[in-house]
Amino acid sequence: DFDWSVNLKKHLSSWEGYILLTTYLSSVWFFELLPNSYYDFESKTNWLDVLLQLIVVDFYGFIVHHIEHFFVNGFYKKSHKPHHNYINPKLLDAFSGSLVDTLCLILIPLYLTSLTIHWTNTASWAAFGASYSSWFLIIHSEVRQPWDPI
Repeated sequence: DFDWSVNLKKHLSSWEGYILLTTYLSSVWFFELLPNSYYDFESKTNWLDVLLQLIVVDFYGFIVHHIEHFFVNGFYKKSHKPHHNYINPKLLDAFSGSLVDTLCLILIPLYLTSLTIHWTNTASWAAFGASYSSWFLIIHSEVRQPWDPI
């Protein structure tokens, strides 16, 4: 049986998930570490920019994931292996793993994406963030997806 209250509390209090991601987002925003265009509140959501951000962050994530699994001896065990302890993950397990894994596989690709798609605005960045986090939850959930057999 899945206890939502216990698992939600675990999800919101895990250092490698919600807390680290919130700290990252707050820091890059308040210390103005993002490109200047990201602070444009006037422009509407540019869905092409959102799509480009999703493609770019997925590319960077793929590269880091590949490096974690295949190229750096011992790094996999310390960084990414805790994430693979979830054999049958539930929705809220998506952000569970290790601090190093979150840094390498989520935060670095997010920041590199902001530097790559440096022309977008606040609304497009927010739409990207909502889409990316939702996608991350979906692909790590217990719900069978139509693309799973691929």
